[in-house]
Amino acid sequence: MCTPTHDPGLSGSKGRLTRIGLAGCASRFLAIILGIGGAASARAGEFDIPFHPTQVIVRFQATVTAGAKEAVHAAVPGALPFWQSRITDGLEVVEVPEGQVPAAVLAYRQQPGVLSASPSYEITALEIPNDTEFDKLWGLHNVAQSVNGTTGLFDADTDATLAWDIWQGSADCLIAVVDTGVDYSHPDLYLNIWINQAEIPPTIRAQLTDVDLDGVITFQDLNQSVNQGPGKITDLNGNGYIDGGDVLRTTSQGGWANGVDDDVPLNGYIDDLHGWDAFGSDRFPNPTGAATPNVDPSHGTEVAGVAAAVGNNNQGVIGIARGCKIVAIKFGNENGTLFTANALPAMDYLIANAVRYNIRVSIHSWGLLPWKNNCLEVFPQNLYLKFAELHATGGHLAVAAAGNYEFDCWSDYDNDETPVFPASFGVTRDYTFNGLHVDGLASVISVAGTTSDDTLAGCNTSALCNAGGC
Repeated sequence: MCTPTHDPGLSGSKGRLTRIGLAGCASRFLAIILGIGGAASARAGEFDIPFHPTQVIVRFQATVTAGAKEAVHAAVPGALPFWQSRITDGLEVVEVPEGQVPAAVLAYRQQPGVLSASPSYEITALEIPNDTEFDKLWGLHNVAQSVNGTTGLFDADTDATLAWDIWQGSADCLIAVVDTGVDYSHPDLYLNIWINQAEIPPTIRAQLTDVDLDGVITFQDLNQSVNQGPGKITDLNGNGYIDGGDVLRTTSQGGWANGVDDDVPLNGYIDDLHGWDAFGSDRFPNPTGAATPNVDPSHGTEVAGVAAAVGNNNQGVIGIARGCKIVAIKFGNENGTLFTANALPAMDYLIANAVRYNIRVSIHSWGLLPWKNNCLEVFPQNLYLKFAELHATGGHLAVAAAGNYEFDCWSDYDNDETPVFPASFGVTRDYTFNGLHVDGLASVISVAGTTSDDTLAGCNTSALCNAGGC
């Protein structure tokens, strides 16, 4: 599946279409040309992809007569066929009024004799985004560039640009960031913050338009003028765009927080529109407080940027899952300090909603140091049980940081010798402390960073605030 993202409001606008990789989109291109697929309803994300503002590709069954085709075109308002294939029977390109491509596509799919209908997607050679800091993200695309004075090793990267030619994420791809909180008003993140559809007050939802026809209301939709105004949403925080800071205000202030658990069935979390603050037990999962030498409340925002910073918006960086949405789950206290007691209710929220809202991936970029008490081995049983419960939901992958620092008693980075939790929950092992045996959870994987020359890193890298790495 090839689903490139683009600047808000540019889908179908003239002259500013985002590039899509040719190789990765070959299957989509062939599907369009060969007429594969012809459902009458919109497919998830198909109108998020940049397309020509006035062209629709239609393929008729080979047996449809010229007169029948004329009748079909006449049934679609403003449709005017202007090209027919000489090779592929029934393949045509149709002009429709500007702004009417999604409606026309759906209308054609409902007509007799139509095999398929789709927008005319833009295609080019390779997906290299226009984000201003992209050249510093050697982990995504390493061409031996110099970053912070260090020259990288060519192709020591994740091949993100090749992966994006296959898939870039979609509105139904949810990633939970369980951390110090996520700045849902950040200019490089706000469009990719999850909106809990069930928590949108019904009277407001009735007035909103799913502009891109992907079946959900997203911040891409809310930043279109049709969804702004009294009874909908406005720029309440005055930063020039609609974001979580606007939505989370009370309904009396013009926001969507109505003080009611609108989830069906109830999930016990009131107004959890973008996630949950497990420390404060409220609807505001954004970081608070100022950074100190030991604690940085912005850590969760940086992790969210690594995962799903908005791409091709001419600013900042880009996330590797650039089209997915971030579910913010905060368990840091006022200054961002993380404690196990707060991690447990954070995990409760994730467990309760992983299946309900199809949250398939969670990121836990933190670790409990089990060796700091005079080098005695301590196993966090309660935290393990929470990850076991998450594992039991099925179909969920928990990604945990392997650790990037020396312990008080050990100076190596071997997690077999010095386990870090939750990363080490994925390993079956016997612990010498009280003869404990722990079954590893296959749904937990641990990750560690490398430097731009492909050696093990001694620190984490944050994409959003420190694009160059260590």
